[in-house]
Amino acid sequence: MIVLKFKAYIYLALLLLFFPFSSFSQTTRMCGVTLDNVENSTSTSTINNIKNSLSALPRRPTIRIVYFPKDAAPLTPNPTDFDQVTTNLKTVADVMGQILDSWYWDPGNMPGFNHDNVLARSQAFMNNATLSAKVDYWEIGNEVNGEWLFSNNYSEVQRTVNDVAVYAKSINKKTVLTLFYNVLNCTSDTNHLMMPWVNRLLATYPGIQNKIDYVLISYYYDPCEGSTSPNWQNIFTTLHAKFPNSKLGMGECGWTADNNGQNKITTINNFYNMTFAPTLPYVIGNFYWTYQEDCVNNFATNQYWLAIKNKVLLWPPDTTTTYIGYNNTVPEKFEVSNYPNPFNPTTNIQYSLPKDGNVTVKIFDITGRNIAEVYSGYRAAGTYTEKFDGSNLSSGIYFLRVENQGISIVRKISLIK
Repeated sequence: MIVLKFKAYIYLALLLLFFPFSSFSQTTRMCGVTLDNVENSTSTSTINNIKNSLSALPRRPTIRIVYFPKDAAPLTPNPTDFDQVTTNLKTVADVMGQILDSWYWDPGNMPGFNHDNVLARSQAFMNNATLSAKVDYWEIGNEVNGEWLFSNNYSEVQRTVNDVAVYAKSINKKTVLTLFYNVLNCTSDTNHLMMPWVNRLLATYPGIQNKIDYVLISYYYDPCEGSTSPNWQNIFTTLHAKFPNSKLGMGECGWTADNNGQNKITTINNFYNMTFAPTLPYVIGNFYWTYQEDCVNNFATNQYWLAIKNKVLLWPPDTTTTYIGYNNTVPEKFEVSNYPNPFNPTTNIQYSLPKDGNVTVKIFDITGRNIAEVYSGYRAAGTYTEKFDGSNLSSGIYFLRVENQGISIVRKISLIK
């Protein structure tokens, strides 16, 4: 009997090893938004506004930070320009760093696409100490098959995407490839159609199939693509067959034809609740591509921000994130606790907010010196859980202070190593 039970455990372990996307763990939910033009030259007030709008969403979002180079020719690496803003926004969001954007491959913006320059710049960003620690996913190509790219240079773009993917995996980074959905009435060059482009990529670089963790699709309701009605189930089923080890999802969605508010809200409603057959490893949600422009200012009353919030509120509770948990049930009073306590070296800080407002979570030593700011920003009413890591601290007594609406709660916490 003992032997049979042991064999059963072995078979179960092998099943989980070789079939990681089984039906009980098919989907995750990604509240994604895109942020560009957020280099450290951006004012503190602007970054605080972005931070507040992100932290007030009912689920920790994943933000695409667009790491633009300083100039177009050559593509000057400037990762340190993004150290501060990435560190700041990381406190309220997971980070996807976009390092290969199709805009810089457009001959009108960057004459003479150069594989070596682009590869070197990508490596500079991935090797930057701060970004390496803060970025959760590296987007190694965004809209890489767009019809506006070089008419006869798609193969050079594919070579670059492959080489950046190879390098990223050699240093154990998670990778994202974002494709652009287009149809024949959008381009006369079939080299740039999404599926033919993917087929050529896999035929030329078959090893890339196992180097992409996420495959996402950009789609816009404009007079070109918007004239079609994509069968997303078929599209993602086909992509799953081509990238069986990748999770799939919507990488960028928006409305580019006009500034019609209802159209943008319809886009949010359509793409933040897409779901497919349970056999697909799918990421529910998308990266709303005009978040900074549309949703940040006056976010609490902004119709686009509210549309995202209201849609995400309908999602089941998030039990997957390791950074922050959120419960949108409004608590009756302001409470603070942490567990475990004593801890070594991490503890979870839980606090309940009966009203929306700014909140700070700080750690002090016994002399009253502030040694860590775990969180600072706007929070909607609800219950939150932050993770504090005391790996760099000595054993001893510390004090946790959470402040909201002018009221502070202090708790004694013990680090024992």
